[in-house]
Amino acid sequence: MKIGTEIIENEVLSFDSFISSIIYAFREPFTTQIMLSITFLGNTLFLGVLSLVFIIYLFSKRRKDAYIFSGIFFSAVFVNVFLKLFFERPRPLDVSLIHENTFSFPSGHAMNSFVFYFAIAYFIYRETGNTKYFLTSIAITSLFVLFIGISRVYLGVHYPSDVIAGYIAGFIWLVSAILFDKTIIFERLTSSKK
Repeated sequence: MKIGTEIIENEVLSFDSFISSIIYAFREPFTTQIMLSITFLGNTLFLGVLSLVFIIYLFSKRRKDAYIFSGIFFSAVFVNVFLKLFFERPRPLDVSLIHENTFSFPSGHAMNSFVFYFAIAYFIYRETGNTKYFLTSIAITSLFVLFIGISRVYLGVHYPSDVIAGYIAGFIWLVSAILFDKTIIFERLTSSKK
């Protein structure tokens, strides 16, 4: 991944510094409380609990979808941990408003929330088939995930490039999983017609 190479070569530091300084300019007590609430919505433990609730719901409707969603989300969490250990990028220094003890790149909040919330939108669409509702949910989800990423930079626990990389990794992981699922379905349909 090109952005990973740039991190290693320290070529994104000026970009990170510029974007971070803009976001830090909005720091004040009330905004901080809002950002703390927003960032909680991307917390891995919180998403894990919501995932279990959604899995139970899917299981009552269609067991196959419950298994697929479980695989998509929980594997994404493990992939994020692997990427953090691979790149070993330290957190920003002297600017954090909360404490985090893992590596910085890519953002777990950005990647996991992207996979989780967009996967929910996708599976709801599979269940309802309502395109208008699906597009509306995608628009809302996009804003939701965007602000979770911004909250991580605002709180000083991530560089902007961490968040962008998290979004990219989440997008690739989710799309790959959906395409893999569709390929299996297509193969089963074509093989049953032979």
